[in-house]
Amino acid sequence: RCSAFRKALAPSSPYSVFARTHCRRILSSLRSLPSFSFSSSSSSSSQEETTVPRVTLNRVPKEETERIAEILEELGYTDFAQVNDDALKGTDDEEEIFYSRDSKGNDWIHKKWSFNNVQLYFSKEVLVRDVRKAVKQLETYLGPLNAVYDNVDANNWQSVILDSYKDIVVDDEFIIRCMKSSDENQKQKNKTYKTEIVLTPGVAFGTGDHPTTLLCLQFLKRHIKASDEVVDFGCGTGILAIGALKLGAARAYGVDIDAIAVESAKSNALINGVQDRFKAVLGDGMEPDAEEPKDVDVLVANILITPNLELSSKFVKMTRKGGKIGLSGILAGKQAEEVIEKYSSEGCAEFEVYEKDEWVCIECTVL
Repeated sequence: RCSAFRKALAPSSPYSVFARTHCRRILSSLRSLPSFSFSSSSSSSSQEETTVPRVTLNRVPKEETERIAEILEELGYTDFAQVNDDALKGTDDEEEIFYSRDSKGNDWIHKKWSFNNVQLYFSKEVLVRDVRKAVKQLETYLGPLNAVYDNVDANNWQSVILDSYKDIVVDDEFIIRCMKSSDENQKQKNKTYKTEIVLTPGVAFGTGDHPTTLLCLQFLKRHIKASDEVVDFGCGTGILAIGALKLGAARAYGVDIDAIAVESAKSNALINGVQDRFKAVLGDGMEPDAEEPKDVDVLVANILITPNLELSSKFVKMTRKGGKIGLSGILAGKQAEEVIEKYSSEGCAEFEVYEKDEWVCIECTVL
């Protein structure tokens, strides 16, 4: 998931990154499109003709906007990207959004647009009639939606997605840098950070700015030691595994059900110079003969609540006694309580819950 923000709440804060477009989530593989490229060279005629279906949902309230990606995933849609923009942009009611810490580095401050124009881009294999079906299903959850359908040049929507990526400052020692970033990041580029992760955008889920990813990175920073072996379950781009290695872990394993994610994680590990200490595996944790690490020191799983619950026994068995487990992709409240109850029954203790924007990271110790 990626967010970009435009204007400083507190100009003196070194932790602020801003822009207009808020890209909610990247889940499809841009590599599957023949026009995918980070090059500025002109495309061939066949590439220029490649189009992808798009639906624009106008004036969606912020509460519903936040639910769209999760609902579509639950309904089985995965090859899409969501881009939000202020529905009131250009009017007297236009709102600035921001995502920052105060000048002392205290708690994150987050504001969201009240109404969004939501653009959903689907892969070229998806037909417009399937997009219409998806919107009809969304309406059963969200009520009537003002939807406009069209097809757009694949190059154009990739540019929208890629241009929305910005460097993400985790804290005053830790930054996630995007290989495709604009001049807005120059202040960050001029500063040296103790820990830096470099990611190639647009390939798989996990760019560093979603609250769950930030919470997991902070979990790793609290617990990683030089000799540790780490599992990043649901690794996506490999950001958490790479973060663990950059923080000093001896070895990290990434597991994901998406082959694109596995390749993306390997690529990002190479970019960050940690490929020799990283191994990515394709799987969902349920295969009887799967190759998996054992007795790891730290396991982190930034996935949804259901797999966090279903894989609890496996996660506990995979982690050594006294090892740490960090679980996210979980909402505060009832979901968090359910996860704590489940892992308590598996023999875990010393629970700590860290919350950010209604999401939590639950950490515990395997006894």
